[in-house]
Amino acid sequence: MKRFLTVVLAVFLLAGSASFASAEPAPLRVLAGGTQTAAAYRKAYPDRSVEVIDVDYEQGYRGNLADLLAAGNWDLAYISTQECDLASLVRDGLAKDISTVPKIAALADNLYPSIRMAASVNGKLVAVPMGFVASMVMGIQLMGVSQSNTSKYTKLAAAHLEALGFTADDQPRTFAQLCALGQRYMQLPKDVRKGTTFITLEGNQTAYVLALLIDLYESQYLAKGETASFDTEVFRTALAQLDALRAALETDPKNIYDIDGLCFPLLNDCSQTILSDGVFLQLGDYPSIPARMGLAIVNPKSQRAQEAVEYILLSNDQDACYDAPALYQSIDYEALVLQSYDELIAAQIEQQEDQSVIDKLVTLRDAGDTSYYQYSKAEIDLYRTDVAPKLIFPQTTYFETQSSVQQYMLGKLDAAGFIAALNEAMTK
Repeated sequence: MKRFLTVVLAVFLLAGSASFASAEPAPLRVLAGGTQTAAAYRKAYPDRSVEVIDVDYEQGYRGNLADLLAAGNWDLAYISTQECDLASLVRDGLAKDISTVPKIAALADNLYPSIRMAASVNGKLVAVPMGFVASMVMGIQLMGVSQSNTSKYTKLAAAHLEALGFTADDQPRTFAQLCALGQRYMQLPKDVRKGTTFITLEGNQTAYVLALLIDLYESQYLAKGETASFDTEVFRTALAQLDALRAALETDPKNIYDIDGLCFPLLNDCSQTILSDGVFLQLGDYPSIPARMGLAIVNPKSQRAQEAVEYILLSNDQDACYDAPALYQSIDYEALVLQSYDELIAAQIEQQEDQSVIDKLVTLRDAGDTSYYQYSKAEIDLYRTDVAPKLIFPQTTYFETQSSVQQYMLGKLDAAGFIAALNEAMTK
């Protein structure tokens, strides 16, 4: 009997120890995170695990992000400023005050004031800015004046710009200036305009500018809460400016001329990446640049808050060469260039690029070359003085405007009817 009890006890002990050995710590739950950062975190902390929770964007404009946030089954989450209201998340107990974490506080002190404000509630940092800072409206750039693009196409465009009698000083910075430039362009003889067009190679040019106007108004006025209607002096004035441009464009309906199959728009779309040499138009007298950026937040109910912070800090370091210049007032430019070269070289090695290409990159890196880095010091300085102070980060609400625009373009709606139709579209 004694021997039997000993055997039974041994079996239970073995079973218990096996169960204990096989148990793994619960994973750090990252909502809307990226797989690369998760892999880097696992490498840095091999004794920890990560579960990335994906958002199902097939469920609509913002997917099921709001539902997943509200459920609270996550430790940290990546959101965007245009998707979520931080104050509401704090009120609902879904965003932790992280301003007292020493390393986070050090980052916060270096943020541009406009960036820090967008990540704070009642003066306390409740999110860490992440990712690119991007304009909510596409930038516009006069052809041939890009300092970051020296391609053959850009040089040809610069020659056309000179032939038209325009210079870099004619770059429009407001919607009114854009419309006025279009009228000046259309007053030029056809033979002078040969090889160029005003603003787009596809579709109706007036409709293109009208879409730009609606985007500007929605992001600079509606989303910011300046007004809840299109029936304002600002929008009516801009619509009148557009109508004057439309009349000028209709004096020459073709308005697209090419030479040897090439046609150069006087004005081009440029990247929505804020830190660039593009120009983001101002509408009316409101000196702002509506933008969006990513944010990382920590769940106040998480039992892994410290791990969540470490994950965020790792992510911040990992992407510094891409993100830091637009977020932080003081940066180590040479270190960021070096990081970008190291990542480029690693990617070339992984892709089994020819060794001569890799050796060239290593030589350039070691010589302190900056030509492969996406940001120049001049661009960063311009951003620091002319862009960062004007940034705002409104939320956006999608509403359909295509039918109203179509009716207006076909002449079935006058200005008053068009404004009424846009207002009605907002309420649907």
